[in-house]
Amino acid sequence: MARDGQTIRAIKNFAGSYGWRVDRILLEIFRLEGLRTPLIDKKLATLRDMVFSDRYATVEFAKLEKELEATIGYDDMDLALIRLEIAKRKARDETHR
Repeated sequence: MARDGQTIRAIKNFAGSYGWRVDRILLEIFRLEGLRTPLIDKKLATLRDMVFSDRYATVEFAKLEKELEATIGYDDMDLALIRLEIAKRKARDETHR
């Protein structure tokens, strides 16, 4: 069985999900659009956009980052990846000086 919009349908020729990670089951079988609430996804996307447009040294970025750290935890994988991207950009900038 799998969710498809507002309906539930049977999966044909399904090899099984034994051993799959929970996130894969939720995304592939239950067809969830994401694993987080839309508001958190939007805030993370905003942080990423700020990093890729080199606006990570702003007060706005710091405020949003701290808010997310308080909500989803400092050790969250997405926040860690954002911090890693910032470190890469800072290192790149240092080598170009």
